[in-house]
Amino acid sequence: MLNDTWVLADLDGTLLATPRKANGQHQSLDKSPCFHVIRRWLLNGGNLCIVTTADKRVFDQVYAPLHSILKDAEGRNGSGELLISLYTGALLYRCTANSVKVVREYTKATHCVTHEMVKLAQLYGLSLSHLSVLEVGLDDTTRPVMRACMQGTCFSMNTCCALVARLEEIFITLAEKTLGGDSFFLAALACLSARYKEMWRLLLDYLEAQYRSHGPPPASAAEVVAWKCDFLRRRRRLLTELGIIRVELAESSAIALAEMERNVTAERMRLTLASVLRILDDDSEVSRTFLQKMILLLAPGARHSHGDYAQRCGRNRQRNGDVAQVIFLGFPIRLFTSPFSIPP
Repeated sequence: MLNDTWVLADLDGTLLATPRKANGQHQSLDKSPCFHVIRRWLLNGGNLCIVTTADKRVFDQVYAPLHSILKDAEGRNGSGELLISLYTGALLYRCTANSVKVVREYTKATHCVTHEMVKLAQLYGLSLSHLSVLEVGLDDTTRPVMRACMQGTCFSMNTCCALVARLEEIFITLAEKTLGGDSFFLAALACLSARYKEMWRLLLDYLEAQYRSHGPPPASAAEVVAWKCDFLRRRRRLLTELGIIRVELAESSAIALAEMERNVTAERMRLTLASVLRILDDDSEVSRTFLQKMILLLAPGARHSHGDYAQRCGRNRQRNGDVAQVIFLGFPIRLFTSPFSIPP
């Protein structure tokens, strides 16, 4: 009935309640009011494409409750197709009843760029190619228009390493301003969601505990701030291991259904905790408690750990397509123009 008909949808706040409205939890689609409508849509042959900034948690939330009714690999059962576009469109996954596979042709194809990207390219003197595409008007007529475009959807590990280094310094500067009691920065942090307020509270409390245990004798307020920032700077890998800075690597393989089972949480906690404890070189109860709370709060993905990122950062740095997205969590949007307004 609905063959060749598509619904294009956002995820959080559209198909699902945002974590902020769901007590901090990422809800499964089968808990959403629209679940049965979507299920009926797919069973009648309609197709669904979800575009989101989210990571692979989406497979737990969306694919797991829907996979049994999706079109099979041969398309014999008459059900609809599910496409999931993660990392704001950087990767596209085709989901069937049997498997989830990356659409590699998509990541290498030519894509139209946004108006914001055109302005950014002009600012930095980057050249963009142009392509004639058909645009559909409100009256359903089509006309050819020239659109700026670029090749591929991902970027090189070399670019990623430079970006992460920059984000680490921005985060440490933000921590320094906050520790120093800068009213502008404190007001910006006060506007964050409860999740990211808690992230900052845990981090600042941990730095205070470390200073009390290992810091120098009584010092000035400025010296205390400097000690804490130096402590954080020497352990900057924490930012990627804990998922404050998230490096999402592009993958070429299919995703096994077993990877999407919800019982991986304990194993992910164990692997991440062991990795971060090595960075801290501190197995104290204070450090363990801090790390466990941060991991539960931010849920860093074990598949894209800093170890994978660091290993790739040392080789094939110029190869395009390794990195799908880099996200910086807990950064107040009202401060965005300050560190990111960098002249060309």
